[in-house]
Amino acid sequence: MNEGRRNRSLVEFSRLFADDERFDRDERIEVLKRLIPDQDQKWLVRFFLMLTLSVTIAVMGLAANSVAVVIGAMLIAPLMTPIMSFSAAVGLGLGRRAIQAAVVVGIGSLWSLVYSIVLSRLLPSLELGGEILGRTSPDIRDLVVAIAAGAAGAYAVAHEDVSATLPGVAVAVALVPPLAATGILIGAREGVLAEGSALLYATNLFAIAFSALATLLITGVIPTARFFFRDSRMAAVVIGIFIATVAIAIPLTSRSLNAAESS
Repeated sequence: MNEGRRNRSLVEFSRLFADDERFDRDERIEVLKRLIPDQDQKWLVRFFLMLTLSVTIAVMGLAANSVAVVIGAMLIAPLMTPIMSFSAAVGLGLGRRAIQAAVVVGIGSLWSLVYSIVLSRLLPSLELGGEILGRTSPDIRDLVVAIAAGAAGAYAVAHEDVSATLPGVAVAVALVPPLAATGILIGAREGVLAEGSALLYATNLFAIAFSALATLLITGVIPTARFFFRDSRMAAVVIGIFIATVAIAIPLTSRSLNAAESS
C-alpha cells in the first residue's frame, strides 16, 4: 500500500518537470516528496498527536511563565509541515494537494485553540505573565521574522545539507504558542489581548506561506511562475496570500510607529 501511494506521488510530480540547471527531475521529485507528503491516516494520527502534545506543553509553559518550556513546545510543533505543503502545492497548481494541506492547517489551528481554552480552564490558578502578554502586541518586527523564517524553512526542506537548521526555524517563528496564548486569554475573558495574540498567529501563518512560496520559486523547486496560473483558482490563492500579508503588515507597521512615538 505504501509503495502504491509512493508511485502515485511519483506520477503526479514527474509529469510536471523537465531537467534544468538547478535540479534534475529526480532531485526535484525527491524534494517534493519531502515537501508534500501523502496525508494518509497514519500521517494524520501522528500530526494531531504531536500537535496536541505541543499545545499541552505550550499552555503549561505559558501558565508557568517558563521560556524553556515554551521553546520545547515550539520544537515539537508540526504545523510548519502542512503550511509548507500548502505553499508548494499552490505554487505547482496542485489544487487537491493544496486543499488537503489547507484543511489540515485549519482543523489543526481550530483544535489547538479549543484545546488550549479547555486546558487553561482546568488550571487551578492562572496569572497572565510575561510569556503570555509578550504575544499580545505584535509589530512589524514579527512580520519580518516570520518572512525570514518561512524562507529559511523552505530552503532547509529543499536542501538536505542544511535541514539540521529546521529546529531553529521552528523556534524563530512560533506557531503554537500564539494559538495557546489566544486560547488562554479567551478562557480568561481577555478579548482585546486575545485579538493581539491571534493577530500574531495570523502574521506568522500568512508570512510563512508567502515567503515559502517565493523561496521555492527562487531556488528552482518550483521551476517557473507559470505553474501558479495553470489553474485560475490557484492564481487567485497566490494573489490572496500576497494581499493578506500586505494587509497584516499595515496594522503591524502602525503599531511599530505608535510604539516608537510613545517611547
